[in-house]
Amino acid sequence: VFCARLLEEARNRSSFPADVVHGIFSNICSIYCFHQQFLLPELEKRMEEWDRYPRIGDILQKLAPFLKMYGEYVKNFDRAVELVNTWTERSTQFKVIIHEVQKEEACGNLTLQHHMLEPVQRIPRYELLLKDYLLKLPHGSPDSKDAQSECVYPDPALLPDTDSPGSDLSCRSPKLNSQVQLSIDM
Repeated sequence: VFCARLLEEARNRSSFPADVVHGIFSNICSIYCFHQQFLLPELEKRMEEWDRYPRIGDILQKLAPFLKMYGEYVKNFDRAVELVNTWTERSTQFKVIIHEVQKEEACGNLTLQHHMLEPVQRIPRYELLLKDYLLKLPHGSPDSKDAQSECVYPDPALLPDTDSPGSDLSCRSPKLNSQVQLSIDM
């Protein structure tokens, strides 16, 4: 919602450059399309067939390479936050649009920064869900091998750092880390 409204304003009224909007949202459209067109439909179909085919590891193996898209988003996060802060101060219209969209029911009164964190948090959530799934699989399940495969887990260099002491969501980027912690505290 934020991206569409800001792009519309940038293109129609030139209140701020469209490149600013692209810089903020990076490759979020690609991530969204991946989920809507591939991951979710595959998982929904599998849930419908669960009695006959109780496994998800094969789907995760097939689609895991696409999860690398999150790496680009995570790498761009600090720059995106800086752009939001800069253009909120620089452009009244940018600030007005952000505040209007935040008030919409679809946004749940959450700030743009909160919504920007969601893709950053998604891969660690998937990893936790997968680990929980593996713990609940019956011993000797045919899905164990696929679900435990290394190719299911994304390249750790592209994602939030989960090896730091004190927090499973501690991140390599100080700004990103503070945003994630703020989100957790709320």
